[in-house]
Amino acid sequence: MNKEEHYFAAKMFHRMMWPALIAGISHAVSDTIDAVALGSGMGAEGLAAIGIVTPLYILFNVIGYGFSVGGSVQFSQNLAEGRREEAVRQFNVTVELMLAVSVIMAIAANLLMKPMLFLLGVSAAEGELYRLCADYAGIMMSFTPVFLLNLVLYDYLKSDNGQILAAISTVVGCILDVSLNIVLVIILDYGVKGSIWSTVIALCISVAIMLLHFARRKDVLEFQFFIPSKEEIKQCIEGFRIGLSTSVKDLYQLVFELTVNNLLLRLAAGNGTLYVAAFNVVLNVSYITCCAADAVVSAIQPLTATFYAEQNRDNLSFSMKQALRWGSILTVAIALLIGAGAESVAGLFGMRDSMTVYAIRVFCVGTVFDAAITVFAGLLQSIEDEKTAGRIISIRYLYLLLPLTIGFTLIQLSWFWFVIPATAMISCILMAGTVRKVAGQLAAEQKEVLTYTLSQEKDMGELIDKIIRFCKEQKTTMQQMNLVNMAVEEICMVILHNAFAGAENEYIQVTVFRENEQDFVLHIRDSAISYNPFDVKVSRWNINEQDYMDNVGILMVRGKAKAFDYRRYQGFNVVTITV
Repeated sequence: MNKEEHYFAAKMFHRMMWPALIAGISHAVSDTIDAVALGSGMGAEGLAAIGIVTPLYILFNVIGYGFSVGGSVQFSQNLAEGRREEAVRQFNVTVELMLAVSVIMAIAANLLMKPMLFLLGVSAAEGELYRLCADYAGIMMSFTPVFLLNLVLYDYLKSDNGQILAAISTVVGCILDVSLNIVLVIILDYGVKGSIWSTVIALCISVAIMLLHFARRKDVLEFQFFIPSKEEIKQCIEGFRIGLSTSVKDLYQLVFELTVNNLLLRLAAGNGTLYVAAFNVVLNVSYITCCAADAVVSAIQPLTATFYAEQNRDNLSFSMKQALRWGSILTVAIALLIGAGAESVAGLFGMRDSMTVYAIRVFCVGTVFDAAITVFAGLLQSIEDEKTAGRIISIRYLYLLLPLTIGFTLIQLSWFWFVIPATAMISCILMAGTVRKVAGQLAAEQKEVLTYTLSQEKDMGELIDKIIRFCKEQKTTMQQMNLVNMAVEEICMVILHNAFAGAENEYIQVTVFRENEQDFVLHIRDSAISYNPFDVKVSRWNINEQDYMDNVGILMVRGKAKAFDYRRYQGFNVVTITV
């Protein structure tokens, strides 16, 4: 490979990461603002109420990420392989099943409110605390479809060149949530009802903004209503299973918070509300400290899924390293800021006691390890290694966090605050061996592939030589070699002459691999303005001879190719050809 080998991977990574980071920070602030407003207005009791109901938010994430993350990975892979129609149908099946599940959840939650709250750790005997939890949970669960649709649309838009609009929707929703909380909770004193209505209204506006994406005809996504086939439902369930490797973390987090809330309420000897409130502050701080790692994962998954489908292992490896580096750097920076200002952070929540300040600082110690675990598990999911991702998360939560939480809390209640950073450190150490194993598996599964990046016409000679040597190494027929050679040369020359038009610092990346005995797959990505080389509507009978000769190469490629596709993805043109 030449020096520009990572040009596209680097550009695409930063193009996706920074909007995702802005959106992630905004989302974290939006999640936190409810607790800040209620803590300022109602003190520990308001914070405890939100803390007890928080597992329901996690349940939304478990279900939502199953549909959104897994579905968007399938969507990206379909597009990378040129299956545009299948990608659209897969999106619509996912939305239909998600809405069906969300309606069932909303109805069931309202019918079973008392037993649901009992599982969350609070009963009618708790008096005012129970009433606050019931008010909050009742409104929130009634709008389950909105919560889940927001998650699904966000991830799909990122995979369809809509990451900017997705980020805007999140930022606008955050600003609206903050504003409404100030008005409804602090000024009008509507308490927990004001807090949850602020969140619901903000989410509705966010969803409305993201729906604007579907008015742009240049994008792939569109809404279609149809009755899905058994095979399509099966594929959707498979996508849910893929996404569940990310959701497993949230599922364990749900169990963890349920366990902690129940233990603290029952073991704190009259201070249960204060302990649960302090724990809720730590959780809200975690939303902010972990938002960088979550944003990096959210940004990188469509990119790594694309390179994985293209057999471009070099750029896949580069993207993974970038994700781990940036996830760690950003997380450490945020954790240091919060840890240094722990007293001020606790004060924002109306909690100025020494225990809450101490808990915040202890938690920040382990966040960098948490970031590494989050990023690596997300990367595994993007390459469909959900079993390994699930195993990493299981070790962290099932075999370490839950047992240590119960043990430490029962022995000495104050030890509880050390559990989270300790398990993160141990899990990260244990994960090192898994990283080496996965790297070895990727190398073993690697198909023979040729990747080359060029910037000008004089590079074509070297590229053609490499293609000839590559085809000979694959022991292909002369006819196949000529087809591959012709397709690459004609597409690249058309891009150089028509799309680049003398521009400097523009690049074309060519990836070639053998799919099977009969077929070669070509992926050609370029940095020019929007340009589809196959958009040639000419023939010998409707234009002059010179125009025909200028386009005859493309016409031949289009005629000889078994399949071809063009799309504009993350600011670049991508052509996929099977010959």
